[in-house]
Amino acid sequence: MTEQNLHELRLELDRLARGDEALESLRAQVTAIAQLKEIYPHSISLVAIGAPRMATNCFMQALGLAPGDIREWTRGRIFPGSDFMAAIVRYLPELDLITLPDGALVLYFDGDGRPVHAGVAEAGLVLSKWGGTIPHTFLHGAYEVPARYGSDVRAYVRPAPENALNAYRQWAEMHGVSPN
Repeated sequence: MTEQNLHELRLELDRLARGDEALESLRAQVTAIAQLKEIYPHSISLVAIGAPRMATNCFMQALGLAPGDIREWTRGRIFPGSDFMAAIVRYLPELDLITLPDGALVLYFDGDGRPVHAGVAEAGLVLSKWGGTIPHTFLHGAYEVPARYGSDVRAYVRPAPENALNAYRQWAEMHGVSPN
C-alpha cells in the first residue's frame, strides 16, 4: 500500500470510528471497514464484536486489566487510561517495531508524546480494541488504525497482568484513590 493510500485509509477509519456519518449500527461500521478493502487493501479483521460503552478501554485490554479488578480503584480521571500509561511506559523496555514479537505491548502516541491507543502484537499484526462508537476488537497492521491514534508507534515488553494491576493500584493510590 502506498503512503498516500495508507493515509487515506486511516482518515476513512477515523471517520467511521467517530461516527461522523449516520451509520445504522455497529455492525454497519464493521461492514464499512471490511468494504474499505476494495479501495484500500488492508489486513484489518474483526476479532470480537463489542457493545456500546463497554467497561474496558484499549489500555485495559492490552494490559490484561479486568473491570472488576480496578472498579474500586477509579475516580474521575483516575482510571487505567492515557495518564496511567504515560506513567508506566518509561519503565518498560522498548522493542524493535520491525520484528514485533508476539505479546509485545504496542503503543500509539499523539504529537505531544502522550499514549492515545494500545494493542498487543500477534503474528506480526496488532490486536486492539477500538473505542468510541466502534468498541470492537480488531487484528490489524501496526499503522492500519484511525488517524487520531497518531503515527508514532512503538513496541514495549508487556508487563504481566498482575504486575500491571499492581502498578495501576499504586498509581491510583498516589493520586488519592483507594478502595472503599
